[in-house]
Amino acid sequence: MSSSAKRSGVWKYFVEVDKNKSKCNLCGVQLSRGGMGKTATTSSMKRHLQTKHKSEYEEVFGTTSIASSSKEFVSQSSQSQVSGFLKQPSLEDMLEKKKLWDINDSRAKRCHYLIGEMIAVDNEPFSIVESHVGFRRFVNNILPQYEIPSRIYFSENVIPDIYNKVVNNIKSRLAPVNHISFTTDMWTCQTNKTCFLSCTAHWLEESYMLGHAVLDIKVFPESHTAENIKKSLLDSVSDWNIPATKVRAVVHDNAANITKGVKDANFPSFRCFIHTLQLVINDAIDANTSVKETISAARRIVTHFNHSGYNKLHEIQEELGLPKKKLHQDVITRWNSTYYLLERIIEQRRAISVYFAESRNLNFENLSSDQWEIVLQLIILLKPFEEVTKITSSTYSPISDVIPHAVTLMRYLRKEELSEKTYQVDDFRNALVSNMNKVTRFNLEYLFENRTYLLSTFLDPRYKINFYNAYQADQARKAVLREALKISLDTEDDELVIDAEPAEKKARMIDRDHTASEAHNLFWECFEEAADASTSYQPNDPKNSAAADVLVQKTGSENKYIAPLLHELFFSQR
Repeated sequence: MSSSAKRSGVWKYFVEVDKNKSKCNLCGVQLSRGGMGKTATTSSMKRHLQTKHKSEYEEVFGTTSIASSSKEFVSQSSQSQVSGFLKQPSLEDMLEKKKLWDINDSRAKRCHYLIGEMIAVDNEPFSIVESHVGFRRFVNNILPQYEIPSRIYFSENVIPDIYNKVVNNIKSRLAPVNHISFTTDMWTCQTNKTCFLSCTAHWLEESYMLGHAVLDIKVFPESHTAENIKKSLLDSVSDWNIPATKVRAVVHDNAANITKGVKDANFPSFRCFIHTLQLVINDAIDANTSVKETISAARRIVTHFNHSGYNKLHEIQEELGLPKKKLHQDVITRWNSTYYLLERIIEQRRAISVYFAESRNLNFENLSSDQWEIVLQLIILLKPFEEVTKITSSTYSPISDVIPHAVTLMRYLRKEELSEKTYQVDDFRNALVSNMNKVTRFNLEYLFENRTYLLSTFLDPRYKINFYNAYQADQARKAVLREALKISLDTEDDELVIDAEPAEKKARMIDRDHTASEAHNLFWECFEEAADASTSYQPNDPKNSAAADVLVQKTGSENKYIAPLLHELFFSQR
């Protein structure tokens, strides 16, 4: 047999019987090869595999050509263009496969757009279209007719075109909206010290679905003064054709410069609830030497295992039957990352202690028994704060969540006053209460005096007046009537001034053994105590977030025609 004949993949399933016959290894059938010696072919063997053993045929020769399948997907051409193995490719077909699409061909433009979209969505560098060999090979194999343009073509044509389409889409969605809220943040990239200022819009669609879009992430080279921040925010609103009268709220962190910048722009200013929680907890840590030193010692342990001791720790975890998990490193700007750091080292306490017992020449020590107890009690005490942080960190968490969770956290901390804990953690709890009572944070009296907080909670079908005392509920009703009158008369009105003295019910203290799970239960017990018993809101239901969206949408849609003024007021407060 000639060496060239043997090179065919079909011989994987055949053996030569004599010079003009072969035998199928799968079914034993003998086939004529159409000639003797060098004139013999493998055509009959291929046909046999194709008709009798299709899976083996596809293994050797493949299915419909990739190029033809891709052509059908991109251009939606007729079935005749999809050439398979049943038909011998014509000269015209072969030439068509080698012919490159023009850069402006509709099929090529579709590919340009998809690659540009990938660059934008996946944050890929423009160089992927030139220097990433694997990507180029992949595209060439899938679509040999498509030639990838240069990075300049993508940066000057494709990406700007995609950007303009997205901008126009967002503008068309914002145009009919009468009330738009914004979140803004400023941060510095640690690698090159470049500062950025972001601006994100949030609004309620006519369908009662929440919408949001990042409008700007600008490089901010100027000095971080209130005046420069004010100018940047005004420019963002102007660039997106949003009248200042539509700006319902601007949510920001507690920094003095950004607070003043927002107010100087004459935008309603609201401090971020999560950032406020961050300050409340961090200030309490900084004021408590024992707690601060304990957390610092825990960080040293985590840093060690994340650099050099992980393999040994992993072996110990395996020996002790503990979960094989890395220790968490925290981020100073996210208080809950510190919570997860402490939670993880408690979980791995036995493994960590064994590691220290077996190791020598370490330049730091394990936590003392007192420090381990402080860590355990901090996790228990801060568990509800972690849950609230997770809930209100959602993109779709509205401002109406603030009063219910602030009220519940205060009630929870008061109940914790009589529970057993070390004096260090008790001092820490007292500092949390003190920090939460500061007017500059989320003092409850301040929240109930603020019309936006008051009305948004009142109008939220999940809450209504469930977290108000009798006086606050009466004030909320009056505020709703006044706002409804303003809408009906289309006239300006003075700001509602509410000088309420919150009449909080005295919290019932409980003395109980504590675990993080019990802290969770105690917090939601406080939530239910603060809310009216008739409420349909189930705070500890893991599906509650989705159910709340449905409830808001259903209630809003029903009120649109039954109570049009309430419908308009609801939109203005979201």
